[in-house]
Amino acid sequence: METAAAEPEAESLGVHDCWRYLRSRSVGRLAFMHGEWVEIFPVNYVPSNGTLLIRTGARTKLDAVAERKAVSLEADGLNQYGTIAWSIVVKGHAAAVSDEEDFEDAAEAGLSPLQAGPRMPPSG
Repeated sequence: METAAAEPEAESLGVHDCWRYLRSRSVGRLAFMHGEWVEIFPVNYVPSNGTLLIRTGARTKLDAVAERKAVSLEADGLNQYGTIAWSIVVKGHAAAVSDEEDFEDAAEAGLSPLQAGPRMPPSG
């Protein structure tokens, strides 16, 4: 007699669990419309005071932020035992920061570049 394997059940996470999981990772994918296309870029991020700080250089990602476009950030991972997979999608409008105090706050939060070169830390 064959027994069908039980399908894993997906469940919605609460807000606190989402932020806890987001704090456990530092790399996600940022998605936004650019012209007629959806662009998706890997970015490093750090949660800080109910927002996500993302550091990027000038060009496509910063252009989207400067225009306050709608963005989504997705991060995925496994629990500490590797037995439960999770995926978090954060949706909002990105905004660039430009003053020194915001840069210092981002550095204190642990934001560092994913790739070498000059970057600005927009918050999303």
